[in-house]
Amino acid sequence: MSADNVATAEATLAVQQEAAKPAFMDYKASDVFPVPFGYPITGFDRPWDTPTVKTPKVASNYVWDPELIKTMVLFWFSGDTSLKLIGHTGTGKTEAVCTFHAALNLPLITLGANPQLSSRDVIGGFFPGPSGVYWRDGPVTMAARHGMSVLVDEYNVLDPGEATGLNAFLEGRQYTIPETGETIVPAPGFRVFATINPKTAGYNGRQNQDLANDDRFVDVHTKYPEQDVEVDIIKKSLAAPSLNAGEIENIAIAVAQGASAVRKAYMGESDSAGALPCTMSVRCSARMAKWTVLYARAYAGGTPQLQPLYMALDTVLANRQRPEVRSALHEAFRLATGINPENTQA
Repeated sequence: MSADNVATAEATLAVQQEAAKPAFMDYKASDVFPVPFGYPITGFDRPWDTPTVKTPKVASNYVWDPELIKTMVLFWFSGDTSLKLIGHTGTGKTEAVCTFHAALNLPLITLGANPQLSSRDVIGGFFPGPSGVYWRDGPVTMAARHGMSVLVDEYNVLDPGEATGLNAFLEGRQYTIPETGETIVPAPGFRVFATINPKTAGYNGRQNQDLANDDRFVDVHTKYPEQDVEVDIIKKSLAAPSLNAGEIENIAIAVAQGASAVRKAYMGESDSAGALPCTMSVRCSARMAKWTVLYARAYAGGTPQLQPLYMALDTVLANRQRPEVRSALHEAFRLATGINPENTQA
């Protein structure tokens, strides 16, 4: 090959390598998230122009809570490393973190906590391999090494002693691995997200974490959406081509009304003697709307004993409760919607 051909090949290779690099995107926060900000937050770095292997999938029907996304954006710029999202089941804690990273094409490592999870599982350890034992990074160490985010779901089921071993990472400080002597300095972009349910009725095995561990986090509370917002979420989740817009609207309104009544009566929120031992998440309400449609179709022209709305309520929530709680759930929906459980034509 001639010198000219070699030079041409090298130039072509250089162009191809440059084109293969991910573009470094610079955005205003309001360009990325459909939420108004009181002042322009510039320099919002979107380091990948396309999703990475570890980037969560985009949730097309996700509806942002303006307060939550503003807090998450401010956290990203704050210089803090760790954010804890606190809220009842189905208030969108995990989905908010995943959708935040999907919107920015950022990689996210997700870890589900459990009481048996050890430092070896989270930070890393030696494992047997074909050529003997080798060191393998745990998800937190991997994220710190490569400048990625890590999400620890159900953080407060961790043993407090094991969680305390993460304190250096939670502050973004360097960490020396005792087994190898290697010092990990978290790369830019490293963040730790944690989700927890409050220590109220219905959530078992939640631990009080060490005060020093808690102090490493900044906290944000998540909440259920307003009823009109939940109606829109349910409508977007319904894939029911056989139903017209009015029917979908009616189902969505009825489910959202009933779900709101259940949440208000939940003993984690209500001090009433008759408070419910369970609540209803947004994913549960969306699932209930889907099952209402399924039952309505299955019994079209027939006369089931229960209205499809209540058959769906049983399927997604009430059947796993005690009989008296099931009856209370039915009554909460009846009072909220004005729809009687029994099919009067049966």
